[in-house]
Amino acid sequence: MRNLDTILITPENRFNKLFYNGTNATYVWRKVQGDFILDDYHKAPYKENSEEIKKYLGIKASEFYKATPDIMIDLKRCWEEQIEFSKEQSNVDKRTESENFKFIRYKSITTDLVLVYVDDII
Repeated sequence: MRNLDTILITPENRFNKLFYNGTNATYVWRKVQGDFILDDYHKAPYKENSEEIKKYLGIKASEFYKATPDIMIDLKRCWEEQIEFSKEQSNVDKRTESENFKFIRYKSITTDLVLVYVDDII
């Protein structure tokens, strides 16, 4: 793992505020051998269950997003094109069987890292 402070805390990087000051889930994925691995995450949303999310560090994105393959496609697109883009996505929460809507922002932050910011809309 790289020290994300050196990558994210720069005056020209507006995503440092999303990563360190936000209240929403934010993940950093590293491109490794045809997949992405969870390199870091914003800890604030997980204060109550920090041990639960910590166990996912190093997980492959293809496993983490198995139920939402569109996110995997978007990760690849962001990395391949080295771009930033946003989109809305809906899915059904298996626990409550209710439909959830999310606003997801993708940002290539280095040649091998992609930042994914997830904001629950409903």
